[in-house]
Amino acid sequence: MTAAGFVWNLSALLLCLPLMVGACALFTNGLEWVGKKKAWSHGVVGSVLASLGTTLPETAIPLIAILVIGTHQAKDIGTGAILGAPFVLTTVAFAFSGAAAMFYSSARKSANHVLQSDILVKDLGWFVAAFSVALLCTRLRSAWLRLPVALALVLAYVLHVRGHFGELRQEEEDPSQLYFAPKHSNPHLATCAMQALLGLAIVLPIAYLFVTRIESLSSSIGVAPALLSLFVSPVASELPEIINSTIWMRQGRSTLALGNISGAIMFQGTILVALGMCLTPWLPERKVALSGAFSVAAALFAIFALRREKSPSLLLFCAGFYVAYLLLIMH
Repeated sequence: MTAAGFVWNLSALLLCLPLMVGACALFTNGLEWVGKKKAWSHGVVGSVLASLGTTLPETAIPLIAILVIGTHQAKDIGTGAILGAPFVLTTVAFAFSGAAAMFYSSARKSANHVLQSDILVKDLGWFVAAFSVALLCTRLRSAWLRLPVALALVLAYVLHVRGHFGELRQEEEDPSQLYFAPKHSNPHLATCAMQALLGLAIVLPIAYLFVTRIESLSSSIGVAPALLSLFVSPVASELPEIINSTIWMRQGRSTLALGNISGAIMFQGTILVALGMCLTPWLPERKVALSGAFSVAAALFAIFALRREKSPSLLLFCAGFYVAYLLLIMH
């Protein structure tokens, strides 16, 4: 890579970050108001709607690699990205949320955030069950044997979403003023939805640009395609979830903050995995497949942490699973 190319890639990365923060702020603020206007539960707003919106960048990467490019190497990249997304969310994203919870609680001199841990534990329980089955299927060489499992994963996600829509909303203080209507205490639903959609529309191309620049920089140092996609693409494309979570955590809305992450984990551990099982050989190399086991372990620890305390600060230790995995594969 030339010096000019390096400077361009680095400049693009630095420009992406403030733009993505602003777009995510628009999205989360608008989505919160949509949820309030429709009387949807925090599970619907955080675990379903927000997660579906912010998961689009990391969903696009394996789909483009598998369906558009379609080479053997591209399918390896797609598989690595599929397994890497829940790995990064259960470790890095949860750790960021735990750190944000500790920081903002300390800043407010408040011991705990308001947290509906049952919503999050339910999401993670579904993920652990579904993803564990998917990992066992990496030993199945027949696509026909994997097909019924893939269909079961899709059904699991549908049931998960249906369960959230059956929840009751717990009332709390109103969201901060809608950015598109700062002088209105009761903005129109259409205005709220338009702001959320605009934020999402800005997030997607920025996330795509961020990922491509990261990959361009990383490929110059000779990283294997599957491992590159496992670490680089998910870490970059999960930034919307991490930023959304931090914004909501700053506002003391821990259920929305963590629900955005747990909902994305559930989507990627079922729908994306089902696509990977059907469209690729689903035979990842050992180091890549091992990341799935660490994802399940980190999710189990998160369930333990959320059940033990009403504060999400213990999730900071999820970063230990990421570090442990790095140390293991380096040997």
